[in-house]
Amino acid sequence: MGFKTPTPPEVQNDPKPIEEPKPDGETAGIVQKTRERMLTFFEFNKLKLREYFGKIDEEQLQSLLELEFEQSKKDTPPISYVFDPEAELQNLRTLPREQKREALTEFKGKLARQREAWATCRTFLRRKIEVNYDVKKQDLMDWIDKFSSEYGFTDIQRQTAQEIIDDYYVNRQRVKEIREQYEDDVELVNAIMGMNFDAAEKIKVTTGPMTIDISCDGFNAGRLYKNNPDSTVKFKHAGFTGVAHHNGQQIPYIVINTDKREATKPHEYQHRENEIFAQRFDIAQEGSWDLWNQYQTEQDLDTKRTFLESYLKAKRDKALVRAKDELIAMKKDGDPYRYDIWFKQDKSPHDYLSYLRDYEDSDLWKECSQELLVEEYRRIIESAITALDQLKKKGGYSIDQTIALLTDKPLTQWPMTARRLLEERQ
Repeated sequence: MGFKTPTPPEVQNDPKPIEEPKPDGETAGIVQKTRERMLTFFEFNKLKLREYFGKIDEEQLQSLLELEFEQSKKDTPPISYVFDPEAELQNLRTLPREQKREALTEFKGKLARQREAWATCRTFLRRKIEVNYDVKKQDLMDWIDKFSSEYGFTDIQRQTAQEIIDDYYVNRQRVKEIREQYEDDVELVNAIMGMNFDAAEKIKVTTGPMTIDISCDGFNAGRLYKNNPDSTVKFKHAGFTGVAHHNGQQIPYIVINTDKREATKPHEYQHRENEIFAQRFDIAQEGSWDLWNQYQTEQDLDTKRTFLESYLKAKRDKALVRAKDELIAMKKDGDPYRYDIWFKQDKSPHDYLSYLRDYEDSDLWKECSQELLVEEYRRIIESAITALDQLKKKGGYSIDQTIALLTDKPLTQWPMTARRLLEERQ
């Protein structure tokens, strides 16, 4: 006979389920927004990782950029109207004295916000191209339109952006056509470089976004650098960039020295991008030949000095454009700065003023050359490097953003540009 354990009184009746309190409308909204933010956060990080490891496709990148664009509008408040810095500055000059300070503060803020927006826009375009060299032009223009509508780009600014995009596609089309015309790597190199490499040479050709990319050993890189098939000097650097001429067209190319390191490609690609920007923002001042003639014929010593100083400054400005090109490419490549490459006075490829420093043996020439081509030249470059580093470290900008913020400015204006941007971030 079995024994039945009695049920305790406190559990004889099934307890009623405990009902969770229903959130009110405000609480439910907060919960929903929190969930959405969490999902956005995880989606954003997932896409960023895919991009970092080169595993992102165009559709995924578009989603990532849209998330970043919305965040950029929070970090950098939009401008509600077309903001033309030159016109705004003219208006400032007409204001009463007591209104100028406040108006100037507002002007500087908008100027910094628009410059940041332009820099971010450029990085978006670059990232679209890096994922697909043949990205549709309209896809790039759509981003120009988005940033324009939020940050008041002027018609001239928009036109400049479109012209730069057009330049990209012109270069892109040229390298695609020459690659299709010459399927054999060695034959292609011989055709555009005027060389006579044997078919057995270990030369590899690929197409970058805007360049024909030639990879070879240091010996053949030296022959290409000298543009001389009989050269026997090995090229000691990691690579170089140039423009070849073929059937009336300019063919941009880079040469990678495989005896060194493959990581130089971003460096050389940056040189080509810099060239496109230089055509619009680094227009050299003409008239140096007239200054030279005036210097040569002038008899009054003080006036002669004035002409010489103006002439040397004009030549120095051209050298500074080349120094800026190299500095930006070094920054893009992640190279530690080789601060002395512009100052060694050793007639190396980066000694851009070697032909001019000691051109004449007169005391006047030596004095002006030392002051303008050595001392001031060094101060300008060192100040620019400091400004770039501060913008990156203190401003928290990415490498591409830092480059984009400064590319359209000469080195002499980098310190002021960086200072104004950092002031607005405080």
